[in-house]
Amino acid sequence: MRSREAGSAPGGADRAHGVRRWWLDLSLRGKGLIVVAVPLIALMALMALTTANLVLQRNEGTGRTVSLNARAQVAAAGQVLSDAVNAESGIRGYAATRDPLFLAPYTLALTRVAATAAPTHHLCG
Repeated sequence: MRSREAGSAPGGADRAHGVRRWWLDLSLRGKGLIVVAVPLIALMALMALTTANLVLQRNEGTGRTVSLNARAQVAAAGQVLSDAVNAESGIRGYAATRDPLFLAPYTLALTRVAATAAPTHHLCG
């Protein structure tokens, strides 16, 4: 077995020594460019991430507004359907009995449908 020479370093140390040698051999202008460029690149990446985050938040807000408006329209449509069924039942009761008491659901449905038909929401914003 041959022993290693006393002056040689392990393999990883050679690589670190190479990077250190490269840095020491680099000109002052090169070192300055690296020292300025690395934080500048990190800042630009941070700005890109911030911009993407703001765009996503705006899109989420728009989607939420559309969803809330759609939910309100579905609720209004359900109310119109319920009123129509009540009006139909009232008309049938009036037709069978000629009692004006059965027209109350019909007149209530007419006023509710007229109020619901007036547009109060816009889909986007």
